[in-house]
Amino acid sequence: MSAIVHDIHIQTWSNPCDPNPCRAGKCELISKTNFTCHCAQYIYGPLCEKLNYEQKACDSNPCYNQALCTNTADNSYTCLCPPSHSGKHCKQNVGECDCLNGGTCQNVTSYDLLYRCQCPPLFTGSLCEYDLRNITFCSYSPCQHNGTCILIEAPAGICLCEPGYIGAFCEKRVPFCQENPCRNNGTCVPSGVDGQCICLPGNSGRVCERLVKTFCSSNP
Repeated sequence: MSAIVHDIHIQTWSNPCDPNPCRAGKCELISKTNFTCHCAQYIYGPLCEKLNYEQKACDSNPCYNQALCTNTADNSYTCLCPPSHSGKHCKQNVGECDCLNGGTCQNVTSYDLLYRCQCPPLFTGSLCEYDLRNITFCSYSPCQHNGTCILIEAPAGICLCEPGYIGAFCEKRVPFCQENPCRNNGTCVPSGVDGQCICLPGNSGRVCERLVKTFCSSNP
């Protein structure tokens, strides 16, 4: 019995989602060179860089490839695609297939897809862009809010969160008063996840860190 050998050509390619360019959201690859950011709640902008407490359907960037998003009366949206793309979210290039690493392009009749990639063994991803032999916890840039992904013992890893965020993926914001940030005996007054330090006379600043100079400070 003869063995079946898969001849796989591994291409050199730079993933635009690695590292994650989305500040507070998830990066999704839509072609070899393009991506879109799916923002967390109340976050919007091309890179999920803006905060909006009155979020609308289009604020989460559901449309791809610079398509025009229009909010509808039922709190939904519609995407107006450019001529080069189609689908509900304008995700797919018209007449173009970008499968990598020997992936095979297959036509489909999905409402949102014109094709999908059938990947060879050991590869996965929407474009067959991920080598299963190299995938680790950090491969998909899981850490949110500028958290740093660190491999402990491959493939396992953890997210090191920026100050003010916690959670396995740095997805939760720490309430301002939880860590008692007010200095110089200031009092923290909470308000949701935000808060305010009430400083004693002679101090000022976000956390009462500054000394206010008065006429008597120099002990004339």
